[in-house]
Amino acid sequence: MTVFRDIVFLQPARQVNFLIPGATLEFSPAEAGRPQSWHVIDGAGRRLRELQLMKFDGPKTDLPSFAGEYRSDELDVTYTVAIRDSSLILQSSTLYPFSRDAFVGDYMGTVRFLRDARGAITAFTLNRSNARGVRFERLKRAG
Repeated sequence: MTVFRDIVFLQPARQVNFLIPGATLEFSPAEAGRPQSWHVIDGAGRRLRELQLMKFDGPKTDLPSFAGEYRSDELDVTYTVAIRDSSLILQSSTLYPFSRDAFVGDYMGTVRFLRDARGAITAFTLNRSNARGVRFERLKRAG
């Protein structure tokens, strides 16, 4: 599975192109000496960017550091991030890894966790079709 912005793609078995606004997204399967890859190609056929693919190894990831309650005063709502079956769950949506601190979830869109100078997770931002950049602050644990 590959994530591009808020879109999740499953890796096809062969080369395939997807049209996106202003460009083409091309998937190339792995071949001898070359890993699988996604490329953004402009209208002139030039490769603008190669998208890094991420493989997720749940046991090696520090999922417990993401778990907790987060509050958005803007939306007047508190969301819970939990761990279930080696995956992060936000509300009832499974979050799939995109990069070190970014995940994508079914109807949740992109969830990017924020860290302080010590590396502790302090908040996350939510980006989806109807809400961009909504910030959720991590609530302090009692005790």
